[in-house]
Amino acid sequence: MKTYWSRFPGYFYTGDYGFYDSDGYLYVLGRADDILTIAGERLGTMDIEGILARHKAVAEAAVVGAPAPGGGEKVLAFVVLKPGEAPSEALINDIKEFARASGTRLMM
Repeated sequence: MKTYWSRFPGYFYTGDYGFYDSDGYLYVLGRADDILTIAGERLGTMDIEGILARHKAVAEAAVVGAPAPGGGEKVLAFVVLKPGEAPSEALINDIKEFARASGTRLMM
């Protein structure tokens, strides 16, 4: 807890990174400490969430790392579907392929 209060005296360090634009709007780009190492690649959880959220059936997505069989990590994605979308094995596979085609190799 001390780290969160000592990095910037008088301010709480959340670990988020982002920027303010010229109009004063804040853009949160990711978490400085939410990096997964998958098959030797470093992937940001927020980056993966953003890819998943662009799928036409997805309303929200959250990603965490989970232990992979044989060691290391794999991506564990929690997805909320848009109204009218029904979960199915075909949709799960479509979302996985969409993420892979978006330039990120995911081990899901």
